Amino acid sequence: MDEGYAICDERILQYEAGTLELKAGCDSEQSLESELNKHLSSVRDMSGQMCMKNLPWHNSPRIMSVCGSKGSSLNICQMVAAVGQQTVNGSRAPDGFVNRSLPHFRVGAKHPKAKGFVSNSFFSGLNAPEFFFHTMGGREGLVDTAVKTAKTGYMSRRLMKTLEDLGAQYDKTVRNSTRAVIQFRYGDDGLHPVMMECGVTPVNMELLYNQVCSEGTRRRRELEVSDSNIEFIYLLPKEMLHLASIHIKKKFTKIFDYQDDLMEEDDEEDEEDEEDEEDESILSEQELEFPDHQFAKDIWNFIKKKSDVLKTRLLTFKGDNYKITKRDFTQFLIRCIHAFEKAKVQPGEALGAVGAQSLGEPGTQMTLKTFHFAGVASMNITLGVPRINELMNASKKTSTPIITAQLDAAVAGNKISARIIKGRIEATTLGQISKHIAENISRSDYTVSIKLDLLTIANLHLELTIDDIIFTIENEKRLQLKQKKNCHQVIQTGADEISIKLGTPIPKDNGGSISNRRDLFFEAQRIKEILCTIPVAGFPSISRAVVSVLDIDERKTNMKNVYSNMPEVEKENQTLVSEILKCIENKEEEEEEEEEEDVDMEESTEELYQMICEGRGLLSVMGVSGIDGRRTISNDITEVFAVLGIEAARNSIQNEIGYVYRQYGLGIDPRHLMLLR
Repeated sequence: MDEGYAICDERILQYEAGTLELKAGCDSEQSLESELNKHLSSVRDMSGQMCMKNLPWHNSPRIMSVCGSKGSSLNICQMVAAVGQQTVNGSRAPDGFVNRSLPHFRVGAKHPKAKGFVSNSFFSGLNAPEFFFHTMGGREGLVDTAVKTAKTGYMSRRLMKTLEDLGAQYDKTVRNSTRAVIQFRYGDDGLHPVMMECGVTPVNMELLYNQVCSEGTRRRRELEVSDSNIEFIYLLPKEMLHLASIHIKKKFTKIFDYQDDLMEEDDEEDEEDEEDEEDESILSEQELEFPDHQFAKDIWNFIKKKSDVLKTRLLTFKGDNYKITKRDFTQFLIRCIHAFEKAKVQPGEALGAVGAQSLGEPGTQMTLKTFHFAGVASMNITLGVPRINELMNASKKTSTPIITAQLDAAVAGNKISARIIKGRIEATTLGQISKHIAENISRSDYTVSIKLDLLTIANLHLELTIDDIIFTIENEKRLQLKQKKNCHQVIQTGADEISIKLGTPIPKDNGGSISNRRDLFFEAQRIKEILCTIPVAGFPSISRAVVSVLDIDERKTNMKNVYSNMPEVEKENQTLVSEILKCIENKEEEEEEEEEEDVDMEESTEELYQMICEGRGLLSVMGVSGIDGRRTISNDITEVFAVLGIEAARNSIQNEIGYVYRQYGLGIDPRHLMLLR
């Protein structure tokens, strides 16, 4: 705890001296709060881990925590080590007095104790300021719980009334009480979520494969089977694929009635003939492209992966632990297909009611007002019950619209290129790139001068020239420079200076002209106020854009799931993608195989960047050079519908609701979410 305090004091000194490193999209105060929150959270976590290590095994709270009946290391830490940081509205304790949280501390104090960090435990007892901070956090929790009960209850009721009449039919469709088709096949695969064993699949193939191998080994030892027994001969990689293709064709053709689309089965071919000519019984990619064959495709991919591993191990004479007999392999396939058959939805199943309950019950575990930092310390998005209601109400106005844009592969690892793209997107006003906007008064002229900050323009990597700025000023409708009654002129008076000369008034009978110097003064004030807000770069609807670093999981998903499905990519982009994918695969192999030689992972540790934009304007962002429009998404469902169509909006609703639940550690089967689309 003393080490944590020392780090916090060091950061506060850096903040006061103006040397604190700023985080992406944050000012100095926001960066300080982010740093202090991170270090104070780590102090509490480390204290809890130390408590778990030092407490004896017969300690009752430790037994409860470890076995999962109730509580966690956090509760033990609060009881015997430290209660930790108290938060109000997601941040440290606010200032209740003049520049300080409580009168116990000096003005402007930002150290942990002055901002709600409780260093005492419940066992040692809290002092007066700590007790006050604890009650502040506790009251927020009580109010949140009371209000949340009504909100989540009403949400559950609306869900149930909407989905109550949806059910499975004999033709495998999902229909409502008026016989309207909601889904042609429930969840696109016809499987019941209750029967899922591993995520969204009805069987954990890795676990079942190992279990079958273990049972087969034990059976051979008990029966003392000889090596000449055909059923117990180990299969070669090609034989595994051949046997799997026969079973998949035979079983899944009958299940889905796609005999015309699949190759005819040929079970009676001799193995000698298959070695001489190409094995036609091996499944092709086209045969597994039907939506209903996703489970068959999963089995095939799993077996193909196992055969590749076995092939590699056999070449190095280390394949004994990876072999499987024909009997065991057949048993594995039969059990996988049996699990699939058992998991199918039965006609008459009340799918709507089950889905409504599955979505409504976890809502009681979410908080009412929650903001989550979307990869950036200062950019937050609405989560929890308000976000769920926002999505279910089909609100036309999203409270915190966020656009997440991935960069093209050629520039994804270049920080300077990412900043240039940011300058093309983020709205930049004239006031942000000006040193000053002042009025100059003389006997003959009345001008408004603008002094540009060229260093700021260079640091922001804005593709701007002084002619572009003059053109923007002249065409600003609010200034009304082109109207006859305002004879103002925009002049370049230097390499970094622009002047607006207020012209001589043209007399009119209606009194619309500027008649005296007093009117000139007010006109200059109006022009100065408007000049500060004139957008000179980016899109006015994007209030802020932040360059964010992709973490390793996002990078793997980004590269594998997206680039692998792209039909046409430029040659240099393909080279970069293949290098990054190769590095990621090499890193995974290093972790699994300790005997493999060291692989150079410098390229895999290279940072990849993405753009997070706050505001609306999906179509504009997708069209920016350097942005990959195919991997640009928005959390504003209305905008997605207007730009990409109804199918994209349906998928966005499912993804957004699933994202909200995942932030609270709540797993919702996607089949339930599909009913809401």
